[in-house]
Amino acid sequence: MVVAAMYKLILDRMVGQHKLHENVLIACAGNLDTDRAITNPMGTAMQSRMIHLHLDIVGHEQEWIEDVAFPQNYDKRIIAYLSRYPSKLMDFRPDHSDSTFCSPRTWSFMNKLIQGQEVTESRSALYAGTITSGVAVDFVQFTKVFQNLITIKEILSNPKECKLPNDLNEKWATITYIIENLDSTNIEPLTVYVDRFSLDFKLLFYRSIPIRQEKLMKHPAYRQALLELSRYLHNN
Repeated sequence: MVVAAMYKLILDRMVGQHKLHENVLIACAGNLDTDRAITNPMGTAMQSRMIHLHLDIVGHEQEWIEDVAFPQNYDKRIIAYLSRYPSKLMDFRPDHSDSTFCSPRTWSFMNKLIQGQEVTESRSALYAGTITSGVAVDFVQFTKVFQNLITIKEILSNPKECKLPNDLNEKWATITYIIENLDSTNIEPLTVYVDRFSLDFKLLFYRSIPIRQEKLMKHPAYRQALLELSRYLHNN
């Protein structure tokens, strides 16, 4: 009966006797039966009144980081972890036996849990109830690399010779740490340091600037870095 009531809204663009504004766009979202979600069959009358699109986030993890995590100021530890392990963003399987699973929704919950908080093993049960026990344990261990990162002060003192991290986890953590502390006063030496990293890390850094620090796009250091990066991509 509820679905039948939607016919007028979708076909006639009316609520009761009121017409929708011409600029109103109607979009409906649902789940698939194969996802073991709460679903009801869609009748042919409704099917023929809609354009059907099937969406999948798998394979688009970097877009999620750029379009969601950066603009919404997600915790740097989550951005670093999912940059290092992109498959952990979405590991849903219809036949899973855990109480939950990793998805953009559950990572949003996780972000709220740890914002401004230390990630500790004592809260592992809470994390496990959000992003599954396996990923929670892995994430807690990953965040420990932030305890021993090189400082911004050390980088600024000698960006050309300052030590680079060797461990991959430390590299992702360092880049997100630099992104969080980037501003107009330190962009030049920090870009010098970041340019010593390999391509994957530089891409995360430079893609974050238009999203989080748009005003820095006009800075000569940013423009020069993009020029050098474009040459590198062209040559490879």
